[in-house]
Amino acid sequence: MYPTRPIPERTRSAFTLIEVLLALTIIVVMSALAWTPLLRSWGDHRLQAATQDVRNVLAGTRIFSLDNDAVWQFRYEPGGDHFVRIPYQQGTADSQTESDINGRMSLTLPEGLTFGEDDSLTTDSLTTTGLEPLTATDVEGLPDSGELTGLSWSRPILFYPDGTATETTLQVVDDEVGELIVNVRELTGGVTVTSDNLDQEL
Repeated sequence: MYPTRPIPERTRSAFTLIEVLLALTIIVVMSALAWTPLLRSWGDHRLQAATQDVRNVLAGTRIFSLDNDAVWQFRYEPGGDHFVRIPYQQGTADSQTESDINGRMSLTLPEGLTFGEDDSLTTDSLTTTGLEPLTATDVEGLPDSGELTGLSWSRPILFYPDGTATETTLQVVDDEVGELIVNVRELTGGVTVTSDNLDQEL
């Protein structure tokens, strides 16, 4: 009878609890280090996109004024997120043209973004924000007209048929990221967006 050889024991590789915890700790730390820049980048993108939308509406207001030989206005809610484009001199419902109706719009900034306070309307003794509130006639036909008449509004940013506009500076603010500045030029009605690292001109 042949001698039998011992059968080698099968070894099983496994991770110890300490090794698993160490690996998880490394993953968590690396994720935390990567997450903050990602959030910052996403916040920057949201702020730039929202400010670009505001800029586009301002530019569109200028175009409506030129095309329709009428004064149009842009208004925003200081400290809030609403903004509108409407004709400045409202006629009666019967006298409003198709462009008066189709060109009007009411929009809001994305959640977490607001417009900066309108410093030009603040004096030592009186804050005059909302000096020219929107009336029911101003916002007639807009989907959120009931809410709009109860808000405090900036002074109107006017765009005239000759291409000029009310010289204005306003801010779109994200408390976590910072702010971008929108400028409207008086003589040309041109709109620019500026910040420390962004300079675009219409």
